[in-house]
Amino acid sequence: MKRKFLLILTIFFVAVNNFNCVYANDINNEINIYVSPDGNDLNTGLQDNPVKTIQAAQNIVRKYNNDMKSDIIVNIMPGTYNLDKMLEFTTADSGSNGHNVIYRGKDLPVISGGRKVLNFKKSEKYPNLIEAELPDVDDVEEFYVDGDKKYVAKSERLFTPSNYKDSNSEYASDGLYVSKDYVQRFNNLEDVEFIWNRCWVKTLVHPVDIIEDETNRNRMIVKFNNPKWNSIYVTGNSSYATSTVSCFVQNALELLDKPGEFYFDKNIKKLYYMPQQGESIENSVFTIPELDTAMFIMGSSVDDKVHNIVFDGIKFTQFTIDTEFTDFASTGQGPTYRNNWNGRTIENNFGTIYVNRASDIQFLNNHFTGLGQAAINIKDAVSNCKI
Repeated sequence: MKRKFLLILTIFFVAVNNFNCVYANDINNEINIYVSPDGNDLNTGLQDNPVKTIQAAQNIVRKYNNDMKSDIIVNIMPGTYNLDKMLEFTTADSGSNGHNVIYRGKDLPVISGGRKVLNFKKSEKYPNLIEAELPDVDDVEEFYVDGDKKYVAKSERLFTPSNYKDSNSEYASDGLYVSKDYVQRFNNLEDVEFIWNRCWVKTLVHPVDIIEDETNRNRMIVKFNNPKWNSIYVTGNSSYATSTVSCFVQNALELLDKPGEFYFDKNIKKLYYMPQQGESIENSVFTIPELDTAMFIMGSSVDDKVHNIVFDGIKFTQFTIDTEFTDFASTGQGPTYRNNWNGRTIENNFGTIYVNRASDIQFLNNHFTGLGQAAINIKDAVSNCKI
């Protein structure tokens, strides 16, 4: 009986020892964890038993990274990893003892913020268009077909407007005169955007009304909300909206007249698209980005930074940006946005990858494509990082 007990005890200790070493590489003692689109998050993360998500790999890392003797390698196998929420890296994900936690892609795996649209059909009302109902979607800012970016329906050409001032107005400007060749009455006026691109600044303004000019049958009057419009048009920075610089109008179904353009009607939650040659409902892959942030990397304080994490050989694609605004908004340099653009804070700033309170974070051999904003935003209290 005593021998049987000792034998069982020996087997137990061997099993425990093996469990603690299953991730180790015999050559350099690195710990290797494997992620695959065909994996399962209930798996161990071994090469022949991979987990399915990067979040699951993070959970395994956190069991081994407090007192590291070598690097920990998270091997991200080929394929596409669609995120339903952003990846968050905190101090709990850091390397230790000078070693790194390395998220390494094999054959450029894809991390995507998009979702496939599977219910397109031929539009009965608009023969040149296809349409898809998206009842759980609030807005569509970007749209992809077979991986290629498509564009919001817009006016065919740039146009130069002239200043409109109401005779009874206290303001120097109340809107613009625009030729009927470019502007008409739009059904969903709340969606329409007038765009000026000047230097690195993009200015977007919502009209509040579009009416016919009774004094000139060839043009329309586009009214904007004051006092905001007057402040940017008259007293604002010269890189803002003006009647002396060409602009264009976008985001209306009435402007959807060119293959490769799309429009999302927020009122009825329907996406319209005019296919290009070679695209079809049966054979093409339609994708809308749903996330604006892929990774949020931030320590708890300037004295407790997230550190020693490497991202190597990964493709980030199909991430959007939340561009909801009232009246007017404008971009600045890089990931900066001004005025009424959804206010972000230090805890939630712009960038497909956002880094704050961090050190020794490396981005190596990565690809960024199809993004609605800056790829990497290195914010505050960041040191010794490498891109």
